[in-house]
Amino acid sequence: MSGVLSIFQRSETSRKIFTCYTQYLGDGDSKGFLTIKEAKVYGDTEVEKLECVGHVQKRMGTRLRNILKMSKGIKLSDGENISGRGRLTLKEVDSIQHYYGLAIRKNLSSVEDMKIAIWAIYFHKLSTEDNPQHALCPLEKDLLKKFLHGRTQNPNQSFNKCIWERIPKTVFVGIETLKFGVMDAVICFNDGYVSRIKVFEALGIKPGYNTERALLIIDNKRIF
Repeated sequence: MSGVLSIFQRSETSRKIFTCYTQYLGDGDSKGFLTIKEAKVYGDTEVEKLECVGHVQKRMGTRLRNILKMSKGIKLSDGENISGRGRLTLKEVDSIQHYYGLAIRKNLSSVEDMKIAIWAIYFHKLSTEDNPQHALCPLEKDLLKKFLHGRTQNPNQSFNKCIWERIPKTVFVGIETLKFGVMDAVICFNDGYVSRIKVFEALGIKPGYNTERALLIIDNKRIF
C-alpha cells in the first residue's frame, strides 16, 4: 500500500499552496484507505471514504446468491423452497442486482429518491396481479416515450442471436452448414418464419397446412 500512501503524500504542497485529496474511492475493505487513515497524511484533516458503486451493486448480488445457496433444500414459512417458479432464482438475482445499480446511479443528487428507487425494486418484484404493489414505481408521463420506436439499441445483437440459435458458436460446422444457417437467419429475421414457405416452394416442396400454421404461430409469438 506504499504506492497509495506516496500519492497522497506528494499532494501536500504545490507552489506554496496546500492541497490534499479529501476523498478516497475504493471498495468496502480497501486496505489502501486504512493505510491513508492510519498515516494521518494531512494531520487533523480527515480523508472521506467513498464507496464504489460497482462494488456495492456486486455485493447485493453476492449476498442474494449466498442466501440462495444457504437456503437450498430448506422449506420457508409457506412450505415452499426459496427458489423456483415465481420465487427467488439466479435470474431474478441478476435482475435485482442490475436495477439496484441503476437506482443508485440515477439518483445521485438525492438520498431519499435513491431509497425510494431501491425499495421500488423490492415491491415491484413482490407484486402480483391479485396484489399489485407499484406505488413506488416511476409515473412520469413520458416514461415509455423512448420505447415507442420499438427497436433494439443494437440490431446486430438481435440478428446475431438468430444465427447462434441455428449454428451455436460452441459447435464447429462446415462452410455449407454455416451459409445455410446464416441465410435462414436472414430470411426469418427480416420477413418472419413464414418466409420459409417460399424457400420450400423454390425447392419444389409443397408445404402442408400444419407446416404453414406452425410457422405462423412462431411469428405470432415473436417480440418485435
